[in-house]
Amino acid sequence: MVVFNINKCRICKTKCNTIYFKHNFGNWTSGNNDIDKFIQNIQLSVHNNIKDAIEWIPYDKLYDINYIEESDFTSITLEFINKIAVSHRIYGITQDSKTKNYMMVLDIDNCERCNVKCNTVYFQHNFDNWTSGNNDIDKLIQSIQLSVHINAKDAIEWIPYNKLYNIKYIVESDFGKVYSAEWYSGCIIYWSSKYEKWIRDEQNMSVTLISLNDPTNITLKFINEITATYKICGITQDLKTRNYMVVFDINKCRICKTKCNTIYFKNNFDNWTSGNNDIDKFIQSTQLTARWIDGCIYKWDVNNQNWKRHKQNMFVTLKYLNNQANITLKFINKIAVSCKVYGITQDSKTKNYLVVLDIDNCKRCKIKCNTIYFQHNFDNWTSGNNDIDKFI
Repeated sequence: MVVFNINKCRICKTKCNTIYFKHNFGNWTSGNNDIDKFIQNIQLSVHNNIKDAIEWIPYDKLYDINYIEESDFTSITLEFINKIAVSHRIYGITQDSKTKNYMMVLDIDNCERCNVKCNTVYFQHNFDNWTSGNNDIDKLIQSIQLSVHINAKDAIEWIPYNKLYNIKYIVESDFGKVYSAEWYSGCIIYWSSKYEKWIRDEQNMSVTLISLNDPTNITLKFINEITATYKICGITQDLKTRNYMVVFDINKCRICKTKCNTIYFKNNFDNWTSGNNDIDKFIQSTQLTARWIDGCIYKWDVNNQNWKRHKQNMFVTLKYLNNQANITLKFINKIAVSCKVYGITQDSKTKNYLVVLDIDNCKRCKIKCNTIYFQHNFDNWTSGNNDIDKFI
């Protein structure tokens, strides 16, 4: 017997897509001979681009099936396929297990403007998963989301009230009461196709809430007025008063126009006090809150919403100030010429204030050389003889 290898396409002279499709013909059927042949003919024409093929899709492989609207098409033909394929990708054919009607499976997710699956598509898919309870507000949020084709950061969203915490009243404004709060979720940054969800930034971020007594005040004009100065994150509703609230981020430095270090320091002002208002103001104005036990602040950790520190248990020098009036900006600037000022603390016994300094640079080398580290270790050993200790 002669053994032949017939697994080569007559057109391509290689084992192309059509060979693999042909080998699989016995593993599926639509239950309709004409539809089987229709799918097979298309598969046997796809030599190069596999995306041009269609397949039989078992109905139990589909879920979350929702009715949208009535279409004009009643039969599956090659003309029908070609007409739809101009604007949509066709994945295959399936059959409703109850009605026994055959159905085309399409990807209609490309944005008509962008011709790709942009942000608006992902926002639109999520419309059924949230509501503000107010049709006008829902439409406002949705219309803004459907306008955000490129930069997802420009969108606003419905924010469930239970995603906000540490809500504190600040002041009354022309629009309504103003509150500060923290937001668990953080802002939308971009859509992850890998994880099929929105990627967010700055979890537990500080936000400001404006309570609006009249929900009709929430208009596109109102939104545009605020966004000229601040970023609007979304809209929420107070569970007690039932008032709607605009959630926005005012955490931008007026000088830098970004969320620089001053904003993170400002957000932390309520978490500490020296017990003296003048010293609190002094520390706040110089923007230093480092303590010698914890080590130095060196950058803001966006993920944990806190300062990252290094050099824990570092060596510092504490200078007592018997007169707190000595703590002035002129005094700090004078010291800062020769050493780094980390912050201010208070002796828990004497109640005297102390400046926390790093004066560990060698006077000769002007840096922290070997002599500094030897000197720091003097108290940890002794020979038992004072002269020998001094000699070493």
